Amino acid sequence: MTPFQHILVPVDFGDAMHPAIDLAVALARKFEGPITLVYGFDPSPFTAMAPLAPQIDVEPLIASAETELKKVLAQLRTQWPKSDSVLRRGLPCDVILEAAKQHGCDSMVVGTHGRRGMARFFLGSVAEKIVRLSPVPVLTVHPFVPTVPLARGASAA
Repeated sequence: MTPFQHILVPVDFGDAMHPAIDLAVALARKFEGPITLVYGFDPSPFTAMAPLAPQIDVEPLIASAETELKKVLAQLRTQWPKSDSVLRRGLPCDVILEAAKQHGCDSMVVGTHGRRGMARFFLGSVAEKIVRLSPVPVLTVHPFVPTVPLARGASAA
């Protein structure tokens, strides 16, 4: 089976996701497969403070993430109608890997933030974990490297 029959694209609503979506659209057009966007919301940082601080209601944060995901999906569908999205609670890496299995994705396109040194050490790297643990091929895309020029604004012919 040829990869890119169903592409998963993790999103975080930052700059790193745009080149990944652009590349996924170009690949989906070439191989005529669907794209699934996935967002993993980790509520643990907000609930871990509970013993020291009042409980934070994460529901408004989740509602905001759902709204953002719908916007990104609507924009994606103007380029590639065969697209869908999923939002799940949990550690982003776990959510992404589980979504790939559940949706039968055979490849991923992941945007990277390009952090180096201590910033990467302290902030971690979801993209690195995905590359190490993914059962399907993963393409990583740096946010400051131009990808496929036909993806943005091109028609979904």
